[in-house]
Amino acid sequence: ELGFELSERQIEQFLTYLEILRNWNKRMNLTSLKDPREIIITHFLDSLTILKAIDNKEISAIDIGTGAGFPGIPLKILKPQISLSLLDSSRKRIEFLKYLSKSLKLKGLEIIWGRAEDYGRKEEYRE
Repeated sequence: ELGFELSERQIEQFLTYLEILRNWNKRMNLTSLKDPREIIITHFLDSLTILKAIDNKEISAIDIGTGAGFPGIPLKILKPQISLSLLDSSRKRIEFLKYLSKSLKLKGLEIIWGRAEDYGRKEEYRE
């Protein structure tokens, strides 16, 4: 028992995420995992272990060094009300995330190309 249920839309979003991730992974190294089941368990489900901590709170968060969007994108799919920034230093990964975000029709998501040490100094990204 995972403690949550997925809507049809969320199931479609996760399946789309899986398909896009596997296709882009052929051209660039987003994950070493190839098996869909392993991707679902290791990336999608493991990303959702934080759900109990955020519950139904409206939060703002930044996923630093997000890579292929873990844990940020799975959290955003399940909790679309959260305000989320994804930060990564790789332009290629940022292009992937922009394409993914558009494909999944995610709102309230900021995708940032940059380094954590630079953004850690910016007031708008600190509490």
